[in-house]
Amino acid sequence: MSSIPNLYIPGFQKCATSSLFESLILHPEISEPSDWHDLDRSTYPKETHFFNQHYHRGIEFVESLYAGCTERYRLDGTPNYFAAENALGRIAKAAPDARFVVGMRNPVDRLISAWNHWNQLHPRGRWPIPRPEGTLEQNLKAEMDNAEKIGFGQGFLGMGCYAIHLERALRIIPRDRIHFVFAEHLGDNFEEEMKSIFRFLELPPLTLPLLHQHRRKWTVTRIRPRLRSFLKEFYFEKNSGLSALIGRTIPWEQ
Repeated sequence: MSSIPNLYIPGFQKCATSSLFESLILHPEISEPSDWHDLDRSTYPKETHFFNQHYHRGIEFVESLYAGCTERYRLDGTPNYFAAENALGRIAKAAPDARFVVGMRNPVDRLISAWNHWNQLHPRGRWPIPRPEGTLEQNLKAEMDNAEKIGFGQGFLGMGCYAIHLERALRIIPRDRIHFVFAEHLGDNFEEEMKSIFRFLELPPLTLPLLHQHRRKWTVTRIRPRLRSFLKEFYFEKNSGLSALIGRTIPWEQ
């Protein structure tokens, strides 16, 4: 029996992915990694980052992380896979029958939350950004100025371009293997949202508590109204086809 992960929460960062992970692994048919060796993680084993950072170590490495797991699903909660260039193709090759639960939220709120998160991390734990000593505005400008060179990818701005990432993903993954969850709905109707996920996974439902992860203090000031207006217009354009793409009404557009 293969030990390769066959269930993923591949996006998007700051979209309730930690709450989803902690809730899903409470189901008796869903497993987190059983062995956490050789990975630099100081908290719980949510993110293997195998398909975007550790792929060079070979498929046997990720199998070793789930060695002995007998549950139907082996869950990898790395929330950057949908925005990583090669990760989805690698997953499709390694686990062609895998299923994906994708979290989204208002992209402006997601961006602000990610900026707050980055500022609270210890400097050694921060991911690379264009202007580490700069303001949010300076970093967004740098991302836009270098978009053609580096791509939006996993930057503060680009991560919220959901439609762009999903269009690429749907060229690799069949639509019926992806289930979309809005963070706004998780907060308002958690039980029904989890039932919907379990139906998608063809698992018996389980009544679960809403587990809030990463409820961080806000250490950054609110963004200027002009910047918020710019971001709202930016994402409205970039995600204009999102509703048609996933066949769902977008809650933050209501």
